[in-house]
Amino acid sequence: MHLHFRKRSFLPFLLLGALAICLGLLLYFALARQEYGHLDISVVDAYTLAPLEDAQLVFPDSGLQAVTDEAGRAQVFGLPIRRHPQQDRLLPQDWGECTLLVYREGYIPYALFYLQVPAGRLRSGPTIYLFPQYTGAPAVITVVESPATAWAEELAEKYKPASP
Repeated sequence: MHLHFRKRSFLPFLLLGALAICLGLLLYFALARQEYGHLDISVVDAYTLAPLEDAQLVFPDSGLQAVTDEAGRAQVFGLPIRRHPQQDRLLPQDWGECTLLVYREGYIPYALFYLQVPAGRLRSGPTIYLFPQYTGAPAVITVVESPATAWAEELAEKYKPASP
């Protein structure tokens, strides 16, 4: 009785293994470059400055959400942030950015763009001022956060033309 063993090629298994390792490394490096920050946000009535409980904070870039407590505060930890590549190329930034949407029944929705989040640190703020809903009110209030003054001043100095 002769047993015949068919020779199997290990090449497909080697290629599949190499592909799995490459995909794993790509995923690792993609996640390793992701930066995270933390925020301690306050939401108040724009007229009375009373804290607003149950305001819903939505970070559409990451899908994270939070709700303010009775003091009008919410802490958000592990918020994925992104750097603005063009500005970071001009002068390195020590923060990343995200978008924040704020909703509260009876108030005009609020959209804050380019919210600065320090990488790996807790930022105390911002304070969000919500305006009560009224007839003829805008559908949403939009705000763009400017870079820190010190960073803007350093950028202006770096690119200042030489005096003739």
